[in-house]
Amino acid sequence: MDLPHLPPKPQKIESQPSSNQASLPKNVNLLPFVVVEDLLTKHQSELEDYVLRLNDCQDIEKQNSQFQSKLKKLLQLFESTETRRRELNVELSSLQKLEAEYEIKWEQLNNLVSRSFSHEALAVTIQNNLEILESQSSVAEANFKGDVDQFLGQFLELRTKYHLQRKLLHSWNQAGDS
Repeated sequence: MDLPHLPPKPQKIESQPSSNQASLPKNVNLLPFVVVEDLLTKHQSELEDYVLRLNDCQDIEKQNSQFQSKLKKLLQLFESTETRRRELNVELSSLQKLEAEYEIKWEQLNNLVSRSFSHEALAVTIQNNLEILESQSSVAEANFKGDVDQFLGQFLELRTKYHLQRKLLHSWNQAGDS
């Protein structure tokens, strides 16, 4: 007896696409052959789209989570930068106030120095010293009571200071005129 003649075994559908086939999703072997064939022929573009969405989602999700972590880091960096900017603005305003105070004090000091040590101010000071020495000499003369040595020592000292101040004033006035 002859064995019955069996038709050849159907070939398994490859999960890797050939040049004219789309890649098939996982567990395609669970579908009937007719449905798979229909997918490969009539609905190839929809199948490709479906498979691409399923296969690439994991990569996209991984990439999305990486982007989210990078964005969180950038947000933290931005917040710390914003905090630092606010701190620097406060410090800058403080420094600007100090600068304004410094300029005011510098101007006051310049005015004081110019009033106290200008040519006219020093001439007035020397003139006042001359008047004081003159009045002290007059007082010493008026209070003379009998001790000649003491009176002459005090009077000569006052007059010497007077004439030194007068010479200084005269030299000062000549230097200022030139």
